[in-house]
Amino acid sequence: MNKLFQFSLLSILLLVLTFSPADAQSKRKKKKSKAGQETASTESTSSKSKRDPRVMALFLEAVNAKTLEKEEEAIEKFKDCLKMDERNDAAAFEVAKLYYEKKDIDEAMRFSETAAKIDPDNKWYQFLYAELLSENDDFEGAAVIYRQLLQKYPNNFDYYFDLSYMLIKSGDLEGAIETYDQLEQRIGVNEDIIYQKQRLYIKLNDVENAAKETQKLIDQDPENPAYYVMKAEIYEANGMEKEASEIYEQLKEIDPENPMVQISMANYYKSKGENEKYFAEVTKIIENPQLEIEPTKLMILYFYLEKGELTEKQEKEAFLLTEKLMEVHPKNGMSYAVHGDLLFKTNKEKEALEFYEKALETDKSKFEIFQQVMEIHFRLKQYDQLIEVCDEAIELFPNQHWSYYFSGLAYNNQDNYEKAQRSFKRAIVIGFGNKNFLGEVYAQLADVYNSTKEYEKSDKNFDKSLTHVPDNPYTLNNYSYFLSLRGDKLDKAAEMSARSNELEPDNASFQDTYAWILYKQKKYEDSEKWMKKALDNGGTGRYVILEHYGDVLFQLGRVDEAVEHWIKAKESGAKSEMLDKKINDKKIYE
Repeated sequence: MNKLFQFSLLSILLLVLTFSPADAQSKRKKKKSKAGQETASTESTSSKSKRDPRVMALFLEAVNAKTLEKEEEAIEKFKDCLKMDERNDAAAFEVAKLYYEKKDIDEAMRFSETAAKIDPDNKWYQFLYAELLSENDDFEGAAVIYRQLLQKYPNNFDYYFDLSYMLIKSGDLEGAIETYDQLEQRIGVNEDIIYQKQRLYIKLNDVENAAKETQKLIDQDPENPAYYVMKAEIYEANGMEKEASEIYEQLKEIDPENPMVQISMANYYKSKGENEKYFAEVTKIIENPQLEIEPTKLMILYFYLEKGELTEKQEKEAFLLTEKLMEVHPKNGMSYAVHGDLLFKTNKEKEALEFYEKALETDKSKFEIFQQVMEIHFRLKQYDQLIEVCDEAIELFPNQHWSYYFSGLAYNNQDNYEKAQRSFKRAIVIGFGNKNFLGEVYAQLADVYNSTKEYEKSDKNFDKSLTHVPDNPYTLNNYSYFLSLRGDKLDKAAEMSARSNELEPDNASFQDTYAWILYKQKKYEDSEKWMKKALDNGGTGRYVILEHYGDVLFQLGRVDEAVEHWIKAKESGAKSEMLDKKINDKKIYE
């Protein structure tokens, strides 16, 4: 199933604050400044330009060139206006804007400063100049201009956010708080302003004042549990456990059935390691019908599902919660799927299959559930049922490569090689781009071609598999083993087998493969050493390894020992006329 990640309310708050109103205001001011600057160009021309028709005519030519998007011509004509009239603030402003659009900040700054100094009462000139100063990282200079604008326009609330932003960027956090305080005095308690001041106080390590800001929200809306949670988590995040605990106790009294309160209490108890109280709270959350399964309830349950091996107590808790989930949400397929996940995790595959199938009866919209069913059918070697599920999933989710992959596995295990090839090839087409997946499918297709004795195609697909995933130990082992059985490319086989044993050093099958390649190379003493490793790592009950070891012993002239191991191979389940012949004749037939 898909992994889910859980965030505390405080972390969510901090994420929200990362994109602060000040940041938003910085973006708003750019949009506003463009419109304002256009207006400003028609509002102001110098007194001399009004008296001198030549300057006015040249200014209008420049405006016309700008309208026709002839920026360079417009810049030159506006500059000519300034040569004729050095106090032509409108021309300087227009040149600044054109350079700004060309991203030539230095030239834009020079002409913007000229316009701002000529007419300090024009807010649009000041606005552009401040913006350019901030673009040039001169936040202190920009703050000075915004202070001046606020003195002239104290009811323009955007300027408070702009000034605060510049002060924050310049490192004057106290000044930014003071500016927000001034705005708050004008408009009253406001969440955006409170959040900004909280963030700044936390940066200043002033936890008490950060908490006081939240208290303003509580005083304004005492029935809103979110504000209590916010304040508690500020304390909790700063190690003030006693203060946090007091607020959580208040929360219980305010609205104990509120899902947000329950979630906050659960997180608090979990952070303190009070597991009994934590479990009591999460039980309330699971039992709460107001709260949907996703995401909160799934997050709680995936705490158990994503852990390693569960203790007996944890397993009991997890099953209790999934059973309650099914009771509360009997029409939601995810409740049965999660219970199935828990059964699957605790190695109860058949029981898990029952609940996955029940989940699909309720809801067939989640491919992940189909995939779990496929996995279990494959593990249980229920190939007919696996093919049925794959066919249904392919009809519902035609672009999911796993359906074709499992279909190929089922057909391959039924020796239906033609259909297995078709399924694997379709999986390759749909799964294109997923290197790990393609490495696995090419290896499976190679296995099919080996079964049909199309060895050239088999080798080609093994090579493709290793191109995608060069160090897959199972692919390296299988490829090298098939080559050894054919006695083909033994040097390549030995190299690949040695690498698989480096990657997984205690795998009896891999050791047997390497020993068998050495046997084929007639390196019988080296082969015996690797056969012993395979036997020491669990090969004593595997008839293939026992028979191979007998063959090696025979080649070393230890015939009685060889016969003894051939007999052990037969007792372990080997059924072969050739093995019987070797035992009876005390001789190898190759």
